[in-house]
Amino acid sequence: MERALAEHIAHARYEALDASVIESTKSFILDTLGVSLAGLCMPGIQPLLAYVLQQGGRGESTILGHRARGTAEQAALINGALAHVLDYDETHVAANVHANAAVFPAALAVAEQQGQVSGREFLVAIALGVDLTCRLGIACRQGMSEGWWPTSLFGAFGAAAATARLLGLDVDRIRQTLGIAYAQATGNRQAMLDGGDAKYLQCGLAARSAVTAGHFARMGFTGATHFLSGPFGLSALYAGGALREAALFEGLGRRFLGAELTCKLYPCCSAAQAPLHAALELMRDHPIDARSLAEIRVQAPREVAEQLGRPDQEGSTRIQLQVNLPYLVAAAVVRGRLSLQDLEEDALHGSPEVLWLAKRVTVEAASTSSLRGAELPVTVEFIARDGTRWQRTVDAPAGAPSYMGRREQILDKFRSCLGHGGDETLRARSGLIIERLFHLESLDSMDRLTEAFRTRSEE
Repeated sequence: MERALAEHIAHARYEALDASVIESTKSFILDTLGVSLAGLCMPGIQPLLAYVLQQGGRGESTILGHRARGTAEQAALINGALAHVLDYDETHVAANVHANAAVFPAALAVAEQQGQVSGREFLVAIALGVDLTCRLGIACRQGMSEGWWPTSLFGAFGAAAATARLLGLDVDRIRQTLGIAYAQATGNRQAMLDGGDAKYLQCGLAARSAVTAGHFARMGFTGATHFLSGPFGLSALYAGGALREAALFEGLGRRFLGAELTCKLYPCCSAAQAPLHAALELMRDHPIDARSLAEIRVQAPREVAEQLGRPDQEGSTRIQLQVNLPYLVAAAVVRGRLSLQDLEEDALHGSPEVLWLAKRVTVEAASTSSLRGAELPVTVEFIARDGTRWQRTVDAPAGAPSYMGRREQILDKFRSCLGHGGDETLRARSGLIIERLFHLESLDSMDRLTEAFRTRSEE
């Protein structure tokens, strides 16, 4: 099993990527870059940046949005945290992962470190890493404890695959890279429940571990060779022995799961996207005054209701409220939107009307099914004090892969993110960044892309 994965990573070619995979890979590189730059202003990023700057190091890889450069490991750490600090990055619903959060930062850092990596090589590396992250998420999901956090756990393997590919490692050393990544693979949800910054730090740790694993393997260091199937491998320890090999290998090399990512339209948990979309559609289509509502009922699959149906809001941190469906729905209804500004610290508890309405939002499990991973369908019902009812059911969020306007959504979101967190130089260069990224396969060096998102202070 492990060798087959390593052979796939070593031998995959750009020509194996169909148009939808190439388009999606480019789009979500842009999406990840945008949400990362928007996250620069978050307070939790500053201690990480201060730590890296204190360490010094070779200026070989970009720290996004900052004049300083660091080692590949340092850049991967910071940029991985940035990719998820806002919880606004894409998601693969069936795999339950943010697929680019570790893969893109690791790949970008290594590509710059190596130099003269072509756009095609970079696209292949990202496509391979995202695909492996998603495949592991799907293959292991039914057997995993809810306490593990799949994004950083499986993202470490995806990032390691991208790293090994960009380092040009052979099959045996790719396998060792994945085995060394397994020695560092971790990720849990406790910081999410407690509202701690370590929640998004885990993406940075996964990206950094992948860079380290690739370089160790290149130098001849060895890891677990049966990191998936061994008695103490990923399946046994993390998935209760229930890793589904068929799901891991089905269509490998022909079907790349990066084409199945969903763009988030709201900066919060992926399972909240459909309820928010339903609530905002109701507000758009009907003359509803939030103050006239007596109750809002959300019916969602059991797993969504259990994880996001928390009733308490006061005193919560931004990270906790991003997985608090009553608060999120109330904020969207009162403000007619849910934007990055609505989840800034001074906005979280500054609206008594939002907190009042949140106490009147109930989240119910629509089914007793034990199937894990279901986020749809979702039904939202508004009940007015006079008894009037409005209801909307959503079967797929607007950012789903099948949505015809997804590329425009991502472009609009990218520009909005630059307006939120990028400096004026980056905002002025948004068109150049977009142009070079969507012609990535024609670039002979990734330096042509990274120079486009260099800040004024770097010049």
